[in-house]
Amino acid sequence: YLAAVAVPLLLSLLAAIPASLLDLRRLAPAAPEAVASLGPVALMVLGLGLVGAVGEEIGWRGFLLPRLVAAGVRRPQAVTAAVWALWHLPLIALGGFYDTRTPWLMAAVYALGIMAMSFFIGGLRMRSDSVWVAAVAHAAHNFCFQFAVPALLLTAAGTNAAWWDLAAGDTGLLVALLYAAVAVAGRSRRRLDAVGAT
Repeated sequence: YLAAVAVPLLLSLLAAIPASLLDLRRLAPAAPEAVASLGPVALMVLGLGLVGAVGEEIGWRGFLLPRLVAAGVRRPQAVTAAVWALWHLPLIALGGFYDTRTPWLMAAVYALGIMAMSFFIGGLRMRSDSVWVAAVAHAAHNFCFQFAVPALLLTAAGTNAAWWDLAAGDTGLLVALLYAAVAVAGRSRRRLDAVGAT
């Protein structure tokens, strides 16, 4: 559970650095009184986010991923990631989820972002044998990237704010690269552990 919370938190803070340097959003920490007033909102966002994440994770990594593994499907993590991305495609491209003039580009970037994130969440699910860890990681990602960092740390839009969602928002290109790096590092570590065990 520690990695399920710590990795999304760390990645959201790492993503804030280039987002600020590129002036997508400005480093403008919320005032203490604003933080205090956001407490109830934060609890609501976290609670509703966890409910939504549990619903998705029961389907994607509680049902689909283990069945793909049991059926001997090649690259079950990649198949789960692709199905998860395709399932979100109509919402992102047609549903107005993001305020963008390029909804199909946003949908493509979103797909890359959640596919990279899927490898992290799926890896936690398979190593822990628990869908609850996956749900916590999913909710932690949403909370950190969609609420905590934008509402508490990067509170002001930058001059390049129109590129925020595509570049560094919750599923932007930078987020995809960060989760891909985590997945590669985790895979390399498991390979080294396997070599060391022989």
